[in-house]
Amino acid sequence: MSTFKHILRTTLIAFTLVGAAAGTSSLLQPTAITFADSSSQHDDIDVG
Repeated sequence: MSTFKHILRTTLIAFTLVGAAAGTSSLLQPTAITFADSSSQHDDIDVG
């Protein structure tokens, strides 16, 4: 039972960290989208 609780706690911490990272990236998302839109056209030409 203790190992199960340990796994549960580790999973919970991982989800918390992922959630915090997602929240941070969502704050930065508008600028990231702007950079992606401005550079995606050039990237597509280079890849193509």
